[in-house]
Amino acid sequence: MTYYLAVKSKKSRFKYYAIEPLKLRVKFLMDSQLNPVERMLIYIKYLKRRAMNNTISYIHTRCLINFRARSVIRRFRMSRIQMKNYASMGRIYGVAKSA
Repeated sequence: MTYYLAVKSKKSRFKYYAIEPLKLRVKFLMDSQLNPVERMLIYIKYLKRRAMNNTISYIHTRCLINFRARSVIRRFRMSRIQMKNYASMGRIYGVAKSA
């Protein structure tokens, strides 16, 4: 189940990066005064349809080891639990477990 969630978040990340430039272009065309009203209504419908599915806030950073979504340290892309285990074993360079 957790591997499925990791694949799902990866797919949504790729979808976000593919659609975001298109959304910016549509917003630019909406702001320009050269478009007729009908075309602007089509642009508004398009943005509403795409708004909730592909926002960056829905994409989770996941641990590379156990695919945990909560408490992930971005620099190492590991959860705090795995970070604690690997730091205590001395497998992460530059990180020492404090006493």
